[in-house]
Amino acid sequence: MAYTLEYYSGGNWYSSSVAVLSIRGFTEPDEIQQVRVVHDLLNGNKTEQCIGFQKVIEIRFAATLTPLQRRYLADFILAERKQIYDSDTTLVSELVPEDEALVSEWLESVEHGRKFTARFIDPVVRHVWETGGPLADELMYCKLKVQITGTQASPETLTTNSGKLTTMETGEAWPTLNDTTHVHHVSVNGAPYQERIVNLIKDSISIVSGNLTCQVALADMGKDASDGNDYIDFVLYLQEKP
Repeated sequence: MAYTLEYYSGGNWYSSSVAVLSIRGFTEPDEIQQVRVVHDLLNGNKTEQCIGFQKVIEIRFAATLTPLQRRYLADFILAERKQIYDSDTTLVSELVPEDEALVSEWLESVEHGRKFTARFIDPVVRHVWETGGPLADELMYCKLKVQITGTQASPETLTTNSGKLTTMETGEAWPTLNDTTHVHHVSVNGAPYQERIVNLIKDSISIVSGNLTCQVALADMGKDASDGNDYIDFVLYLQEKP
């Protein structure tokens, strides 16, 4: 999956789409930082008041970043103002680095396989955790550990209620989709199984006869799962249109 990183420098905003392996803390309270105020009372006592919280966000950037993208990531970290957008160009968050260091991990000691993990704090003090996604659990459907063989040169086509996606993880059929009543979003994540990322080709997503079809492709670089194969968790989100 790819996110757009944008930073402000010299009076201009710069943006770039960067592939990531995983993101923690954007839409779920995986980690939060409480914002508290201590009051000194006239009688000498102290009380503590929690006035809100800030999101703590961890991003694992893909090991397939190009040299230009790595330098862009460094500029992004160093900039005073930075923000990140999702694939629909919706602002996800403004960010402040939690750690001043940005260190790469060389996969299998190869310099071309650099992987970065960076932690950020959302500077906005929040009082409630917004949903940020589907309004109810029944609007999220998934199939876990789907084996993928498609390559960059020959992507693999996946279709709900067919082939590798014949049923959902529950064993039930996928819902019949309708563009006029719901907005759909697809997420593929191979991070739980291998270092090699799987790219979702955004332009390939379409609804045909009530089923969703899309194409996925393995990255050219990265380490396969321990059994030599590659897998993804396939998730379909639906949100009802107002």
